[in-house]
Amino acid sequence: NSDAMVHLSSRTFDRIINLDAGKISAGMATMAKAKEKIGYILHERGYVTGTNSAADDWLRMGIFDDIKKKNDRTYQEIMCAILELPPNGLKYILELTEEEKEKGRSHLLDLGINLEKSIIGIHTGGGGRWRLKQWNEENFVKLIENLSNEFGKDIQICLFGGPLEMEQNKRIINRIKGPLFDTGCENTVRHLASMIKYCSVILSGDSLAMHLALAMERQVVVLFGPTSHAEIELFGLGEKVIPDLDCLVCYKKECDFSPNCMDSISVAMVKEKLLRQINFSH
Repeated sequence: NSDAMVHLSSRTFDRIINLDAGKISAGMATMAKAKEKIGYILHERGYVTGTNSAADDWLRMGIFDDIKKKNDRTYQEIMCAILELPPNGLKYILELTEEEKEKGRSHLLDLGINLEKSIIGIHTGGGGRWRLKQWNEENFVKLIENLSNEFGKDIQICLFGGPLEMEQNKRIINRIKGPLFDTGCENTVRHLASMIKYCSVILSGDSLAMHLALAMERQVVVLFGPTSHAEIELFGLGEKVIPDLDCLVCYKKECDFSPNCMDSISVAMVKEKLLRQINFSH
């Protein structure tokens, strides 16, 4: 905002770190007076450029699909390379207050969930930007029915989602005959995290729910298709489900292939990894 611009144009800093390759942030980093600048700045001719070779590599990866597909480093490793820092010992930190933890616990208890038993949290969404990240509704139904038929009340399944998943989650709930706990689709981010905290394992696509689960140090099973599975660091907290296709990491919003990458992920593949992570969490 205008206050930020005044500060940037008036003050002098020891170091500017900008890891966002967008033109606005790069321009702000260029405007700011500093002895050292790391990351991305704006060239005098108006294009974004990196301050070192690692930053330039990440910039090229965002432009050229072939480079992106060949990448085998996590996002954290790439950012640490730009900063010339070791990537060891990194983890997400999201500290909930005791009140927030209790609200999440109470929400689950009010739904009738036994916190002493295994809880599988399923987030059905993929975000609004790349809808192809989302596993199809039919597979979610088959998975839930399969788990319910085999384990009954020994495994409790919670359905998570945001506003984009509201209608789909309603349809899934209406189709499931066995017990399925609906946590709602209008929860705040921190309240969603507070409920995820009590789950044994979270099934999700490459989504916010996945990141929250990792921040809560929950086991995860993550479904990957059009976005980069290599860039996601799980910190030893789970497994990735990656279909065996050459066209992965396309970042396309529409796909001409049938079945597409996410449709190629079978219920059996997901179930196997979920059960392994439940055992691991115990």
